[in-house]
Amino acid sequence: MSGILMVHLTLSSLDYREIGIKLNVDSKGQYIVKSLSPSGVASNYFHVKENDQLLSVNGEAPDLYPEVHSNRSILGANEASFLRHHPDGTSETYNIHISEAPLTFSWIGDLAVPGATLSIFFILAFFLYSRKKDDAVTKLLIAYFLAIGFTDYSAVASASGDLIGGFLLQNGLAIVPVLFLHFIYVYLAKYNIQFLSKRTLLFFYGIWSFIVLEWTIYNFTSFSNEIYYYIEFNSSVIFFLASSLYTIYKLFATLRRYRDTPVKSIIKLILTGQVVAYTPIILLTFLPAIFNVHIIASKYTTAFLLILPFIYFYIIMAERFLDIEIALTKFKYYSLITFIPAIFFLLVFMAIFHNEQGIGIRWIQMFLVFYFGFVTFLYIKEKMDIRIKPRLFKQLYDFQSSLDRFSKNISKVMKRSDLEMYLHQEIRRTLPVKRAEVIVLHHDHEGWRLLKEGRESQVDDRVIEMLLNPSEAYVLGEQVYVPQGLCYVIGQNGSNSYVLWVDNKENFLKFNSEELNWLRVMANYSSIVYENLFLIERLVHDLEADMQKHQSSSPWMLRLLFGLSENERRKLASDLHDSALQEQLNWYRRLEVILADYDLKDDLREKLFDIKEGLLDVIHQIRETCNELRPPLLKELGIADSLNHLFEYAQLRNNYAIDFLYEPIRSPLSDEQTLALYRIVQELLRNAGKHANASRIVIELCEQNGGIDFKYQDNGKGMQIEDIVESFEHMGLSGIRERVVSMEGHVEFESVIGEGFKVNIHFPLELPEISANRGGSNNDSYLTG
Repeated sequence: MSGILMVHLTLSSLDYREIGIKLNVDSKGQYIVKSLSPSGVASNYFHVKENDQLLSVNGEAPDLYPEVHSNRSILGANEASFLRHHPDGTSETYNIHISEAPLTFSWIGDLAVPGATLSIFFILAFFLYSRKKDDAVTKLLIAYFLAIGFTDYSAVASASGDLIGGFLLQNGLAIVPVLFLHFIYVYLAKYNIQFLSKRTLLFFYGIWSFIVLEWTIYNFTSFSNEIYYYIEFNSSVIFFLASSLYTIYKLFATLRRYRDTPVKSIIKLILTGQVVAYTPIILLTFLPAIFNVHIIASKYTTAFLLILPFIYFYIIMAERFLDIEIALTKFKYYSLITFIPAIFFLLVFMAIFHNEQGIGIRWIQMFLVFYFGFVTFLYIKEKMDIRIKPRLFKQLYDFQSSLDRFSKNISKVMKRSDLEMYLHQEIRRTLPVKRAEVIVLHHDHEGWRLLKEGRESQVDDRVIEMLLNPSEAYVLGEQVYVPQGLCYVIGQNGSNSYVLWVDNKENFLKFNSEELNWLRVMANYSSIVYENLFLIERLVHDLEADMQKHQSSSPWMLRLLFGLSENERRKLASDLHDSALQEQLNWYRRLEVILADYDLKDDLREKLFDIKEGLLDVIHQIRETCNELRPPLLKELGIADSLNHLFEYAQLRNNYAIDFLYEPIRSPLSDEQTLALYRIVQELLRNAGKHANASRIVIELCEQNGGIDFKYQDNGKGMQIEDIVESFEHMGLSGIRERVVSMEGHVEFESVIGEGFKVNIHFPLELPEISANRGGSNNDSYLTG
């Protein structure tokens, strides 16, 4: 049905010719040609001129033709007669038969743009229906799409006098905003948002029904005078304007009501799409048409309606929202900076063409063209900066590559000398300079002096003299102005300041803005690393002082060291899993494909099968090593389930049975406590299988006296307590003791030769917060694969 309707509208539009005449009424009530469109057939083909008098339209007086009365045009007329007065006092009458004029390029534009719009709506509607045909929201959106498309496409057929085209145009203008209100009402209801009441929605449908009835009475009854025609024609436009403005108002009110809720993004997206799509056609076409002013033709402003289908199609199909904040911010910024250039170019054109007649509306048109042209250009430039600029300006791209390379190198820096080496290498590699150096300045009661640090400085004496006599205090990250080259303060430690000096360019050119920005970023990167290195130096100094003071390891330091150790275990496990293990799996799968797909000799197949089994053993060993280094899902499973998994695996590999007596721990354990318990159990089970030759192990774990009680007992061969103390460093039990001390707890070892081995551990639940996990990830789920 839609296809037949589209064919009919196309055929009816073939009779349309853009006449391009605007009339004016003089003091005698005569209709005079006021202006002519350059693309219309009146001036191009029939040579109608301004100030010609209109005598008749379709064989009748001009007052009887509705378009003349309401719009001061002869749109849709078949023929017209004019009277032309010549300068010599003579006059002549001539007729024009509009259907004899050829089709113009303007007609193609009038039909091609709405046709493309309708085709896009058809495609999206078909796709939506095929995917979600049972969804009420989808059906309303499809109806909304088709209403917009057919209303826009029927404009040319309506102008040619086609009855169906006129019906679709006038009543489509009225139903489009109503369908949109209905769509938004149903869609937002899914998110429990009350957009409007059912009574209000029925009221709008009632007005649309009245407009349909009004159009029917006018076109199918004898009641058709000029005044009624004017009311009928503008009722659709006025209702379209009023309902569209009401919709925007309701969206603003809804956004304000739900501005602090997660659904504000969808409301803002719908509101933005509505404003961008309808503002041009309302402000530049329909609203001026009410006052018989024509700024921009509807065939151009309706192109903005294409924004709507893509926005709502994305919302319905993806069921997620676009981040409209960035787009709005860009549009506000681009609109602001393009306003002054648009005004400037408009004033230039006004100065050039100020003597032309009837050019007032053209100033507005020119301003809009300049304004939106500049905004569009800025959006295009943004895309070109991303895609084309790196190719044209390779140096800028090299700066970014340099920053990426430098940031990777300094992540491995542990000494100040390494940082300075990477910094010098990157500067000489990127900039055309031979010399770059870090100058160390020391300040004491005598002032500033240069620290050589075992090397001879190559910095120009004038630079050194200015650095030793600064006009103001050195500020980290600031540039220091010197007579030769550039200086940046990249580090401060106590009374010492570290200044990066870069010599002038070898090609005798000044540093450009991109090079200065790059140097500033490099200096900032270096200053951050300097500060971290200084902090590490101070921390190590404090640790050494603490150890010398207590002559033993304090709990907080042990926890710190264990934390650092676990971080290294985690990194090593991740590296093994992501590199060696994945490579082995890849080769294993490729070998499986060869064995399955190729016809091989038996001896070769047997050898390859042995290699495959060997690879499988290596994969298993790597995976076990990863699990040893970092227990998988320890945090997610909790201590009890993790220990049960450990016991199952340990009993498969050893000849002992484990009894685990566990009372649920009501208080949550920290990650450090959970990991410490797990490591202690790992070490005890390793000793039981390797040294004790135990056949039975009993482990108890419970919460008692505000802390955690842990007991271990086996029936192994045992040992003398004195031997334990004397050989702590070789038994792995020293690690257990230090783990417990780091948890602010205490441990007791009990053992007699031939009577097994016992361990009693207690540590408090509350521990001071100390974390060594800086920048690492606690997610160990990768180890389960």
